[in-house]
Amino acid sequence: MFHKSTHQDSKDRILKEFKLKESRIRCVIATVALGMGLDIRDVDLVVHIGCPKSVLSYWQEAGRCARDGRQGLSLIIYDMFTVSLKNTAKDIAKIVQNKDNTCIRTQVLSLLSDQKTVASLSESNICSGCDLQHCDCSYCRCCSVCIEKCPCQKRCFFNVQTFLNQEREDDKN
Repeated sequence: MFHKSTHQDSKDRILKEFKLKESRIRCVIATVALGMGLDIRDVDLVVHIGCPKSVLSYWQEAGRCARDGRQGLSLIIYDMFTVSLKNTAKDIAKIVQNKDNTCIRTQVLSLLSDQKTVASLSESNICSGCDLQHCDCSYCRCCSVCIEKCPCQKRCFFNVQTFLNQEREDDKN
């Protein structure tokens, strides 16, 4: 556990151990106190319990994973209570609820970057079929909305355990 009330010695020990390639620590439950500037390359999964406070905080927290170039995954598990809290920005609440069923990545990036970048991202979502055991097109690597748009018979049907097992298998090869 890593939060603002965690003793500094414990924080130092957790971070030192978690950064090791053969770490005994496989998961850290943390608040935003885990901090910006943290660069642990092989984090594969970030899970947000409750709605993030803003689009920027979501992006920074999600950016903790996949820093080594492998595919990473960021999940938001939310309820309407956390979405409706006063400290939850309206823009992230709208994205999380996604009543329009539009690309989540495009919505986030449209608030954080220029529209030219967002337009080029939308144009790149094409699947021409895959020869793999599972589809790896830009639809399947984008978000939970886009994955449903992939026409491929082998498209990814999301399962966290399958994702994590796949990453470990890729490491062996």
